[in-house]
Amino acid sequence: MWGQSDFGNGTLSTTIKFWKLSTDGSGGGNWEAQDPVDPNQWSTLQPTSSSAYTSCSGGGFTFSGVYQNNIYVPGLLSYNFTTKVFSNISAAPYTPRGTSEGGALICLPQYGSNGLVMFLGGHTSYGANFWTPPDLTSGVIGLGNITFYDAIAQKWYWQATTGSIPISRYGFCASGIQGPGNTYEM
Repeated sequence: MWGQSDFGNGTLSTTIKFWKLSTDGSGGGNWEAQDPVDPNQWSTLQPTSSSAYTSCSGGGFTFSGVYQNNIYVPGLLSYNFTTKVFSNISAAPYTPRGTSEGGALICLPQYGSNGLVMFLGGHTSYGANFWTPPDLTSGVIGLGNITFYDAIAQKWYWQATTGSIPISRYGFCASGIQGPGNTYEM
């Protein structure tokens, strides 16, 4: 668990931890603060709110979001569960500035050899990199073309959607579960 609204100066200090919940298999669990592998890298990360996030392919992902005075943070931040190393990946393939707030990420574990992270909706920045109140005529990312990311191969993919396409949206909830016939229901 990492990220939140304003921390004050917009960076994480080395004394602030990110958190891991280890479940015990009986309905309980234990929270544990995690030390960063590289405190210098940790101190440069910008905590965000309204980012999209998921776990997939042995890692955690958080996409963009806003920090401090509602400034967008570009990129897809990944965290490798094994090496405990963060990587910031350009998300320009998703939006021109690689930004979004209020969207969703969903892990599709059975697609491709590594699983895929699917990007849905959100509101992106225009012009200056500041958040502006979203509306349905500008900045809201449509659902007519869906973006996927293979974190292991580090490749982006796109697929046009068909049928009755939901309206563009931001600030929504999304989840997925394995369905019958090797489908994935969202």
